[in-house]
Amino acid sequence: ESIKGYLFFFILLGMVSTISVSWLVNPYDKVKIKSDNFERQYQLLYPEGKSANASPEDENTPGEEKTGTRVSNPEDKPELFAFTGKYTMDEYLYAGICGAIAISAMVLPGISGSLVLILMGAYFDIISALAALKSGHMDTLIFLGFFGVGIVVGGLIFARLINFALKRYYNATMAFLIGLMAGSLYALWPFKKVVIMARQYVRQDGGLGIIENARIYTNINILPRAGDQLLYGLAFFLVGCGIMYVFIRVESSRAS
Repeated sequence: ESIKGYLFFFILLGMVSTISVSWLVNPYDKVKIKSDNFERQYQLLYPEGKSANASPEDENTPGEEKTGTRVSNPEDKPELFAFTGKYTMDEYLYAGICGAIAISAMVLPGISGSLVLILMGAYFDIISALAALKSGHMDTLIFLGFFGVGIVVGGLIFARLINFALKRYYNATMAFLIGLMAGSLYALWPFKKVVIMARQYVRQDGGLGIIENARIYTNINILPRAGDQLLYGLAFFLVGCGIMYVFIRVESSRAS
């Protein structure tokens, strides 16, 4: 009984850790902080509240469904290796931390680096940075550089610690991992509360812009409404289960 309680404690600890991280990292808060920062810069450029030229293009960022009008200041498109100020120093450092933790998760059974990035609210930022590599902006290169350095440091340090934990405290470590996977279901729940931001200030192509009535997804889970969204969610869930079933069957046949 004491052993079962001991392992249950680590399962619970893993669940609480995952849910806590997911709850603390709110995508809306990140968007709001950046928007407020860009708003101050925008007011310096247009102290009298002048409106900039409207742009018909509206490029969506993963995690944000944007509506309304994008209004950008008439700056020239930055050249190759230009610095646009898209990221702050805190975001660079956070990318390094995420890289270190994500690579350490790669050596854990049942845990993927992408799952860790989702829990830390950095997955879509990394994917967006990779997609923006073609622009050749220094901001993107530096951001991914910090992420890469974090991967190297995490691979050298955390991997050894995890290897030590698996050798010395295997049962407790595996119980903790089970808790992490169970708690991750909270973060992976696909139906999230949406908040409408009346005016979101963004930086794009070296200029500052405004997106009116931007729909920002939070980390608050909600029940889905009956409709296409629910049907699509169930369909993809069943497809994922089917794929995993095929993988397990193939692995079992090879083992036998």
